[in-house]
Amino acid sequence: MNNQMKDQMKDDQTISLTRLIRLLNMKIQQAEAANRQLIRLRILVFSFGLLFIPAALFQTSLRTLWYALILTCLVLFVFLVIRHERLRGEIRRLWQWRKIKETHLARIRLDWDQLPMKNYAVPPQHPYARDLDIIGEHSLLQLLDTTTSTRGTRFLMDWLLYPKESPGDLKRRQRLVLELKRIPLFRDKLTLEASMVSDREINGEEILARLQHPLSPWIPRANKWAVSFWLLSILLFVGWIRFSIPPILWSSAYLAYLLIFFSFLPSMAPVFSRSSSLQLEFRKLEAVFLHLERKVSARTPELARCCAPFQDAQGRPSLCMKRISRVCDALSIQGNALVHVGVNLLCPWDFFFTCRWEKLRRHMLTEIPLWLDALGEVEAASALATLAAHNPDYKLPNLEIDREPSQVSIRVEDMGHPCLPAEKRKTNCFSLQGIGSLALVTGSNMSGKSTFLRTLGINLCLAQAGGFVCASSFQSSWFRIYGCLRINDSVTEGLSYFYAEVKRLKSILDAARNRNAPPVLALIDEIFKGTNNRERVIGSTHYLRELTHNNLMGLISTHDLEVTRISDQEEEGKIVNFHFQEIIEAGQMKFDYLLRPGICPTTNALKIMQLEGLPVTEGDRE
Repeated sequence: MNNQMKDQMKDDQTISLTRLIRLLNMKIQQAEAANRQLIRLRILVFSFGLLFIPAALFQTSLRTLWYALILTCLVLFVFLVIRHERLRGEIRRLWQWRKIKETHLARIRLDWDQLPMKNYAVPPQHPYARDLDIIGEHSLLQLLDTTTSTRGTRFLMDWLLYPKESPGDLKRRQRLVLELKRIPLFRDKLTLEASMVSDREINGEEILARLQHPLSPWIPRANKWAVSFWLLSILLFVGWIRFSIPPILWSSAYLAYLLIFFSFLPSMAPVFSRSSSLQLEFRKLEAVFLHLERKVSARTPELARCCAPFQDAQGRPSLCMKRISRVCDALSIQGNALVHVGVNLLCPWDFFFTCRWEKLRRHMLTEIPLWLDALGEVEAASALATLAAHNPDYKLPNLEIDREPSQVSIRVEDMGHPCLPAEKRKTNCFSLQGIGSLALVTGSNMSGKSTFLRTLGINLCLAQAGGFVCASSFQSSWFRIYGCLRINDSVTEGLSYFYAEVKRLKSILDAARNRNAPPVLALIDEIFKGTNNRERVIGSTHYLRELTHNNLMGLISTHDLEVTRISDQEEEGKIVNFHFQEIIEAGQMKFDYLLRPGICPTTNALKIMQLEGLPVTEGDRE
């Protein structure tokens, strides 16, 4: 697929989304105009109803007519209130739908300022999370993450940062992503249903933590006694009214009920705090689970497999969420002390709904982890599918697992960086085969060496997560990725830049010595750049030679052309040289960012110094 076709496909998507957003804006304007009209009608009907009341009170001859008019105004007002609430829901739905489409447009355009940014925790000492910009601002995760739950975010992060070598899981995930790519309406509605309740993401960990607290075992027993005394007081009260039973009997039973209630009131108070904090979460889960329960289709077998926990007709998750939401609503009267006491004086309200909460809590504690995991898997796969749908030129990679050492390889064609705009993105072809093979990448400053290493790494992360990659063809073995591209010194740990780099390189070598695990793909940028030229060349030569004898393939960039001579000393084909170079046009440096075979024939450091006005002469350059 040539660049012109790719650009046309991007433009078509952008135009389609822009038109849809414009249409949604028109519908929002129309709905808000209707909303203002309904507000005026409600005020008008209410005002007429108030005016008719004095007439009904003082004009006895036409009182029936006035009563009929008041009743008509009341019915009409109730109708307008119901219609108004529905319209407000429709307006909110349109606003949320437009927000989703605007975010899609931002993802296609890579408008990072308009993309939501969550507070992702960067795993300490992770072998490539920082190096490949998987997490952080302008990262792959920021581009990908369309999830509405913490469990979905965790699944997506685990797939990108901790991929598991499982051919079956990988194939199933690829099929799931492919199915979700074809049903954009399902993906968008999954986001919409959750955002209609609240913009806050569903916190599965918080839900499970709050459901862990059991009810005091004395409360169910006290409930039986409280209900018994309450019912007895009612029967005795009726007997007092009808059969003149002494009032001391029903009052004694009622006082016993009150004594039990006030004695156990402090024990039931924590249930109210936990239920009120989870009330919104349950409503969101109800909406999302109901959407997943409806998606059963023979055309999407993998999605149906993921949604299997939502298909139990007897105990559908959405119904469970609705029941416990109603219990939360009932317990919420504790927020108003006067109403709370008044209701419990009439009946054992708190006892009933507290015990109901405990029954549902026990049931959900065993089921909700399964539901949240199913939701997380669908959301994470949906995020990968959305990236593929926004980039029709992306391809599903071919990953091979458990290959012979001589067959371990990477072969890519037209591979680009997914976090770079299409108009600025340069694509390259690359191949490397055999355990112990290294690719030495040389080139001028700013020529694209580091970007190429990150491009390969980030696409391999996508591939091993089960997603589509930014390439026309991507064939690779399964690798453990290790990076040494972004090293920071640490004042608090007393580490210099060079020592931090040495520790990172040592971790790569240790991982490569494990031959019982998949091979390592090492991505090393400017090896040993923290020390002087002489020691850098010596250290690099010995380190690279050691890598060739271990369970590893690697791409190493360097400025030291002396290091590239190691390729002449090793087995033919074991170490291969590639390079990027600049082009000088009209005294200006330009870069085409194209990977070429062989050692870089040019350098540009002094030229850059000269162009920036530093005291470098032409004689120095020669």
